[in-house]
Amino acid sequence: RLWASDPDASFVGGPADSALSLSADIKTRLSPGAALWKQVSCRQFVYGPGADGIHIEYVYRSPGVPSELLLARSGAVSNRGGNFFQLDFAEPLVAFEADSVKAGDGTMDALATGVPLVGGTPQNAGKSTGLELQTTYLSERMWVVRDLDGRAAAFQRTETRSVMDRRGLVADGQMKPPTDDGVRYGKLLFGENLSDYQGWEAKTEAEQGGAQLIKDKLY
Repeated sequence: RLWASDPDASFVGGPADSALSLSADIKTRLSPGAALWKQVSCRQFVYGPGADGIHIEYVYRSPGVPSELLLARSGAVSNRGGNFFQLDFAEPLVAFEADSVKAGDGTMDALATGVPLVGGTPQNAGKSTGLELQTTYLSERMWVVRDLDGRAAAFQRTETRSVMDRRGLVADGQMKPPTDDGVRYGKLLFGENLSDYQGWEAKTEAEQGGAQLIKDKLY
């Protein structure tokens, strides 16, 4: 994410606050404290319409604390046509401890243990369903997402890897990916040929009661 009109990211399924007051020790649990954790990145990994079609990650850091705090969850994506889509997150954001590790000539964020932190996530977004959004494409690599109330966020496509290392991303400590390769590798999202879309419109129309659909890729 490059920019947002509001620090409250709940309109796209993210946390409501860009800063959290927590203990500096997040090895096993989250608890209130004097350490100020500020949001340093927001990443969306969109794989296409369907269950688990989107995975979101928000990374927080606190000065002097070597660990990073990751808030993440997956949700369903429904294509509504006309660059409109809906997000549904059946589960609340989950907190993990993360670390910045060496990767080639640079660094990447990776899970410390992969075990969710207990104690709850203060001020996080709970179950969020029926999030109606619209995408406006500025270029092949840049777009704006806005809700019906006008809140907006600008995103840029990058080669950033998911901290959770999902769907075919290979790294140490990788969490178990979905068994459905169509979910892992994107189905319609990365389809390059018209044959990739054969039968999709009829199937989706049947599921959504004949709604007008488009075949545009959802980034």
